[in-house]
Amino acid sequence: MLMKMESLNTTVAISYGENTADASGNLHFEMILFQNQKKLRSHTFKHLLDENEFSNRWKRFTTLSLDDISKAHVFLSQIECPAQKNSNKACESDCPVYNQCSYMMDLYEKEYCKAIESILVKSMHTPLFSVFDSNETNGQFLVCLNNRSIVAKAAKNRNGKFNLVTCYANNVSGECYVEFRRRNVTKIRFEAVRGVAQWYSKETWGFAKKTTPKKEKNRQIPYQSGGSANYKQYLEGAFD
Repeated sequence: MLMKMESLNTTVAISYGENTADASGNLHFEMILFQNQKKLRSHTFKHLLDENEFSNRWKRFTTLSLDDISKAHVFLSQIECPAQKNSNKACESDCPVYNQCSYMMDLYEKEYCKAIESILVKSMHTPLFSVFDSNETNGQFLVCLNNRSIVAKAAKNRNGKFNLVTCYANNVSGECYVEFRRRNVTKIRFEAVRGVAQWYSKETWGFAKKTTPKKEKNRQIPYQSGGSANYKQYLEGAFD
């Protein structure tokens, strides 16, 4: 497993497999963390700054505290951020206060990207990711899951790189990790062409149980009464 960040908020190289030089059993992905800067802003606002989502999941992947999240909302309210009242999509349109919030949101965007990086690394290491051709966009998608119930989804572009389109944490009340994983399996199968996807690995996605080879026990020759030959067999077997 290899992971290298070229520069923050640009391209992350992630690889699956111990020997990345051997293409037969290894995979290599170049992932752009939100090619569109405004989409990075909107997803940071929608997910990292969501207090429930942050408290339940994101706080494990960042140096930020819930107090930092609250302070961000106070500031955004002061500058009358439209996303506070409407939708995070306001960040992707002609937001009138976009430049005002940039100097503050820059920190949160960096923390969001750092969290995503660690999630991608963990997904490749586990492994817990899936690759499939989409019947909705006629393109290929990469979905990475984390056992903390976080999912990252990226779409392959014309240059062969994957553009991250979202990374969000489970915010469904009372839903455990297994249920979250099952729900994402259903989503992938629904979107994949003919419902076919590559799963890495089937054990971590819950399709098969991990098996460990059983050690073969030494067979003892049962004692049979009568005869010195039978008694000798018993002795030979008893101390194997």
